[in-house]
Amino acid sequence: MNMDWKKTLKPTIRKTLLFLMLFIGLSYLTFLSSNLLTDVRHVYGFPLPFYTVASDTMSGYKPNEFNVFFLLVDIIILYLASSLILKK
Repeated sequence: MNMDWKKTLKPTIRKTLLFLMLFIGLSYLTFLSSNLLTDVRHVYGFPLPFYTVASDTMSGYKPNEFNVFFLLVDIIILYLASSLILKK
């Protein structure tokens, strides 16, 4: 079972659209789940939370955290997943 990685990872419109749907959909789902579980911390990103909004409703202080490394890892993982899902 020999897999041609160049062909599998080559960008196509279908892979890009699936990647965007996964990226946006999973980020939104993690945001919704963090909203349901707690009102103090909201996260975006799956499998790694690349953007976190923490809010303290008592003091009004809202520190935001953005992690570029986690964003890049999310992009790589989700693109690999979309490539493997649409592999011919």
